[in-house]
Amino acid sequence: GLILLKMLSEYIDMNNMLPTLSSEVVHRVVEILKFFNTRTCQLILGAGAMQVSGLKSITSKHLALASQVISFVYAIIPEIRRVLFLKVPEARKALLLSEIDRVAQ
Repeated sequence: GLILLKMLSEYIDMNNMLPTLSSEVVHRVVEILKFFNTRTCQLILGAGAMQVSGLKSITSKHLALASQVISFVYAIIPEIRRVLFLKVPEARKALLLSEIDRVAQ
């Protein structure tokens, strides 16, 4: 979760420093959020962490931590969206807004 937060922070910084790339930055943030969600599901709900890291089982602690991180990410999506879309050209906003809304769902 902390690594994801750092990555998102770096993308926001890039968006602020290079506004001409804002549409691409938003698209990459959407892709990272999709990947995070998919990978979390694979590792925790799909028990992939047992093969990858050698865990003997997925415990309620693992499920709770994954749930907390996903809830945290879900809670910050509106703020990420607000900050990123300050620089996005109007012509691209509708498409990118629908993408980020789909990820939040």
